[in-house]
Amino acid sequence: MTAHPLAPPARGLVMVHTDITAHKLDEAERSAAEFRLQLALEATGDGLWDWDLRSGLAHLSPGYYALTGYRAEDVRADEAFFRRLVHPDDWARVRLTIEAHLRGETPVSVVEYRMLTAAGDIRWMRGRGRVVERDAAGMPTRMAGHITDITATRSIEQALQGSEARYRGVLEDQTEIISRFAADGRYLYVNDAYCRFFGRRAEDLLGQRWQPVAHPDDLAMIAQRLSGLIPEHPVVSIENRVYGGDGNLRWMHFVNRGFFDAAGNLVEIQSVGRDITERVAAEEQLRLLLEENTRLGRELIRLQEVERQHLAQELHDDLSQQLVAIRAYAGAIRRNAADRARSEANAAAIESAVGEIYDASHRLMEGLHPQVLDSAGLYAAICLLLARWGTTHPDTRAWLRLAGDVEPVDDRGRINLFRIVQECLANVHAHSGAHRVRIFLGERQRPEGRWLRLVVRDDGCGMDLAAPHSGYGLIVMRERARALGGSLSLQRGGRCGLRVVVDVPLAPGAG
Repeated sequence: MTAHPLAPPARGLVMVHTDITAHKLDEAERSAAEFRLQLALEATGDGLWDWDLRSGLAHLSPGYYALTGYRAEDVRADEAFFRRLVHPDDWARVRLTIEAHLRGETPVSVVEYRMLTAAGDIRWMRGRGRVVERDAAGMPTRMAGHITDITATRSIEQALQGSEARYRGVLEDQTEIISRFAADGRYLYVNDAYCRFFGRRAEDLLGQRWQPVAHPDDLAMIAQRLSGLIPEHPVVSIENRVYGGDGNLRWMHFVNRGFFDAAGNLVEIQSVGRDITERVAAEEQLRLLLEENTRLGRELIRLQEVERQHLAQELHDDLSQQLVAIRAYAGAIRRNAADRARSEANAAAIESAVGEIYDASHRLMEGLHPQVLDSAGLYAAICLLLARWGTTHPDTRAWLRLAGDVEPVDDRGRINLFRIVQECLANVHAHSGAHRVRIFLGERQRPEGRWLRLVVRDDGCGMDLAAPHSGYGLIVMRERARALGGSLSLQRGGRCGLRVVVDVPLAPGAG
């Protein structure tokens, strides 16, 4: 209601009644809304402030005072108080942020700063506010907002930053080349060693798609291996050749780890590479040395057999003929001597000695190179070997079974297989204590052609197949099998004993 006096000479008042029900309801609703907002913000621990720009004084909520450690009755909430709360090193930045908002340059004033509490503690705050009232000229007259304690968040951020710094320090100090890139090939990180190795700068790589120049022969293999990165198998190791920044080809070992999202999609790959050029060169040198040793071993075996054959031939051509002549002379003495009794006795002694020499030389010749191999073949030579072996080892019985008419096509195959059987029999006598030895010789058909299989099985004590075997006899037997393009394996002989299995290829038409 508004009263207006009447102009003289009239006397009295004019009473004007205005309905302001809607206005009062709006004020009440606004007050209720502000009250609910204040309750919500204080429930989160935030502090509310309402700054009257004309008076310079602010209304601060109880939560605001709780954050500062001050009591409302002990301070005057003006700019000087607020400046006392802000850390001196942060004041200029805070003031510039607020002034920029008052000039209308920002829709909201947001700033993080350190607060000095009444107890002298330093707390990190985030202040947020905006102009809520302006005068008729558009100048701000009132600003309101709130502050939030973010000390815990900042502590976590600083810890993460420290951890990240230490992690990066570890990465940068590595001699391995380390990189991370997205699934589309964009680089996310490269360490200094990576840049030095490939002669590139980090700023030229990050965010870009670039791949080290790999050897063309390795590209398909690299792509195939990387395509195997899945959540169940997130790590793939690859050894391939790349060209370094100096243009030289180097061997590298890369360990690639994939990182996947919740749906199992590849989002990032971390690659750690190590230069293994020297190792690969050493391995290649070792491989060449082993090949050379293998070649020399086979050549040694071949020369041994050639030498044995020559010796046997010489014994046959020279010594045996001489012994035959001596025997003939002895027979003549016995027939023509005047002292017949003595001559006959001497001649008999000569003849007996010559016979022993002849037998010994014959055994020697057979040991050096069995003549039956050349005249009758492998099967007959093994039969003769078993017959002679049986006379010197009566406690061990030996059998030979032939499956089909199988015969190696050349002298090298026959002598090597014969020597393997000979070495097996020697091992049976020396180590197994067996009572039975069975030998099988037959043919096996494989996809790549016809193969000959030789099996020597005994019922002796056997051997530990898991233990390393470095005996010279076993090494020579394996090398004889390899020299024929085949293999030799050791197996358990059923409930007891040992099986020596030799498989060698037969040339087309052999048999």
